[in-house]
Order: sequence, then structure tokens, then C-alpha cells
Amino acid sequence: MRTLFLCLISSVLVWAQGIISISPSDTVIVCEGDSVYFEIAHNVDSIIWQPQSPFLSSFELDTGYVKTSGTLTFVLYAYLGGTKVDSDTVVIGVVSAQMSVPQFACAEAPVNISFAGLGGWASSFYWNFSGGNPPSANTIGPHYVTWATTGPKPITLIIVGYGCIDTAFDTVNIVPKPVIDAGPNKVYCKPSDGVVLDGALFNPPPNCGVLWYPGDGLDNPTSITPLASPDSTTTYYMTLTCTFCDTVIDSVTVFVYPRPQVSFSQNPIYICENSGGDSVNILITNGTPSYTLQWTPTIGISSLTSTSPVINPPKDTIYQLVVVDSIGCT
Repeated sequence: MRTLFLCLISSVLVWAQGIISISPSDTVIVCEGDSVYFEIAHNVDSIIWQPQSPFLSSFELDTGYVKTSGTLTFVLYAYLGGTKVDSDTVVIGVVSAQMSVPQFACAEAPVNISFAGLGGWASSFYWNFSGGNPPSANTIGPHYVTWATTGPKPITLIIVGYGCIDTAFDTVNIVPKPVIDAGPNKVYCKPSDGVVLDGALFNPPPNCGVLWYPGDGLDNPTSITPLASPDSTTTYYMTLTCTFCDTVIDSVTVFVYPRPQVSFSQNPIYICENSGGDSVNILITNGTPSYTLQWTPTIGISSLTSTSPVINPPKDTIYQLVVVDSIGCT
């Protein structure tokens, strides 16, 4: 297969002798708005062009006259005795300066800008990237351009080839780089309902998603502030993945400690009036020494820090004791 590059009025000879083939080529490259004139040698009864309107301005058994408007593909069907005996295809391509540009991109991240038009293999290119790095280019690409500042960045492409010239414009919106914060480290006193991870996002662009890993011990790994209840001390990584930006990562560690358990040597305590009270032994297990005792109420207790105080309330009393270990677990 060969390609014929034509501008203005061009012609392609299509011959059909029961079997259609296109000679000298099945592809024609022209400028926007140019016309292509077809002559057909044949020995069949009829030839039908598809599509016909509005591009095929006139057609007969021997000729076809096409006014171009973008790239077109025509199929020629040959009929003999009312029966379709063969078909072939001709493509008319129009030199065009189209480009592929993302709608959004992050500051300082490479933006892939590529040629998406027709005729690039034998054309001259003039790119302008509006203050990007690089600011311009003279090759087909693709080009990887970065911008240090945010905002809309116009992009211009001029393509020259086959006696044609075409210009395209597009814009990429540069947004600030996203920042994430997984929050401060946490202490998880086990067993309990868990601790909330204080994740936060700053300057998130469109089309972003949060994912924490590992997911073990998290109620929702895709939440910005998941509830964590791991079995053992775990470092969690918070990631933010965006369509147009590099993935950013931060981490937080959840330290797991056992909660202290408290019990009394006797409960309830029966005290005779005017007996001077009775002592109670406090047994503390698990947790991390040292311990702080918090009594409510404090009346009638001989020592608020002793693990064997004398209890002598003035009347029937319900005491509550909270034990806090050195980690802060209760």
C-alpha cells in the first residue's frame, strides 16, 4: 500500500473489472475544504458510493467529485447484473492540528501533551506551552511539560504540511499539588471501640480517592478519618491518588496497649456501725504500671492512693474506682 498526498484538486483512479481495487492508493491526504475528483474504469453495470450526501457533490458511473470536511471513508460497491460483485474503500484524510491535552494537572507534575491530528509524519510543528517547561517545541511529540504556577495554561499548535496549514488551541488547568496529613500517632487501649485516625486533605484536585493500608483493623479504608482497632501496634499509610497528579503518602502509627483490669477482694463490703470501717484490697492486672487511682466519691476512704485503703463511709455508699495506667489507658 502506498499513500498519495494531494492538495487542491486531486484525483484517484479506481478501476473495477468485476473485482474492484483502488489505484494508485487507497488513501488521499488533502487540506481542509479541498476537493478530490475520482475517475472509475469499469466493466460493471453500476457503482454505488457510501456515504453519498453531503460530501459527494456529484457522482455517475464513471466519476465522483468529493468536497472534504474532515477525514472521510468511502466504500465503493460494484454491481453486475443486479448482483454486488465486490467492494473497496478509499479514505480521504484532512491535515489537522488536533492535540490530546488533559483537562487538569498538578503543579510541577509532567503533563502529557500529544499530537492527535492527521498528517504529522510529513509536517512541521510549532508548539507553544505558555510559560511551561519547556516553553515550546518543534517536533511531533508527545511532550511532557511542567508548570510551576497554577491556573489555566493555553496551548497552541500550528501544523504545516502538504501545502496546508492548520492551528489548534486547547487549555490545561494547573491545580495546586495536593497535601495530606495522616494526623498524630494514636494510642489504642485494647479492648475498646477503637481510635479515630485524624486524616486531612489540603488542595485536593478533582477525581481523587483516599486509601489507607493495611486495611486490617480499619472500619473503612477509603474514609479520610477511619476508625482503627488493630490487634497489635500498626503503622497505617494514608494515600491520595488523583487522575492528574502523583500519588501522595503520609503515615501514622497506632500503638496498642492492654487496658488495666481492676477487682476488689470483697464486694459488697459490710461494715458495722462505729466499727472504724474495713479494709479492701484492690487487685490490678494488665495495663502498664504505674497506676493512678481515681475514687468517686472520696469521702470515707483512708487513702486515695493505696491499693488497700480502709473504707468507712457515713452511710451506705456506692464507690466507683477508675484506674489509669502510665500510658493513659483506663
